[in-house]
Amino acid sequence: MLYAYNNQGNKILAQPHKKAICPSCNNKLISKCGEINIWHWSHKHNADCDTWSEGESKWHLNWKSFVKKRFCEVVIGNHRADIVHPTWIIELQKSHLSSIDICERQKFYKNMIWIVDGQKFSKNFHLVVKDLDKNIFKFKWKWARKSYYYFNNYLFIHLNHRKIFHIKKISRNCMYGWGKMYHISDFINIYMKPILKKDYKKYLTIFEDEGDSYE
Repeated sequence: MLYAYNNQGNKILAQPHKKAICPSCNNKLISKCGEINIWHWSHKHNADCDTWSEGESKWHLNWKSFVKKRFCEVVIGNHRADIVHPTWIIELQKSHLSSIDICERQKFYKNMIWIVDGQKFSKNFHLVVKDLDKNIFKFKWKWARKSYYYFNNYLFIHLNHRKIFHIKKISRNCMYGWGKMYHISDFINIYMKPILKKDYKKYLTIFEDEGDSYE
């Protein structure tokens, strides 16, 4: 996880040779601040108390960098939501989820926006203009995962450092559909505005250099 609590109850990022408390289970965490992976907090035996947690990456950190830290990794029940907006939960998803996992999370969080890292499969995601004035595109998705059919109507595919695609409709086999393209800055202003840092604009180019994940 990226954030933990110090002895004063403040949310802090990992620092070398520091210890902190897990916001979910209140157990002690240790900082892992190596030269390769991003700095993060870890449970003593690397077993996260949140069963929905996936290995954070620089991609996760980049999205969270736009947001005030009190809205990041917020504990709800037995889980830590990536980003909490007054209206919805924003989940950042890099790894594959089964249809059961998707439905379970949507039932738990209710109002959700999914942001899926699509940079690895963007070459298989072919777009054809439907209405250029409205940025509406049809798509054909080669080798699409069938579980994507079970995402709700707020599924956004982060295609590259400039563009994010809102899937409005998708076929049951997930090979065809249509949606709307947004520039990253437009998406952030529309869907994240109340929780943005004052200086969020300086982070708008950070997606150009991806990498560095940890388990």
